[in-house]
Amino acid sequence: VSTAPPVRTDLEVGGMTCGACARRVERVLRRLDGVGAEVNYATGRVAVDHPATVAVADLVAVIEKAGYTAASPAPPAGPAAPDEQDRPREQQGRQEQVT
Repeated sequence: VSTAPPVRTDLEVGGMTCGACARRVERVLRRLDGVGAEVNYATGRVAVDHPATVAVADLVAVIEKAGYTAASPAPPAGPAAPDEQDRPREQQGRQEQVT
């Protein structure tokens, strides 16, 4: 019988105030069948390895039931607009000299 590889889901967890909170989040997630979890208290994130049959909403619900908030991390922001000095000289806003 072949088993599918676990899915990795990263979640942001709010409300953790100490290392014991991080361990509690790991513990409640690991109670789910086939779920592994590792909290990074410094970043406020948890990496969860789980079967595809366990929905992300279920992971969030378990964390929230334990008294914390959880959500998928916001996508990274797009590239910032270049500063005026970073653009090629032809594109910089410069005034024409009148002779």
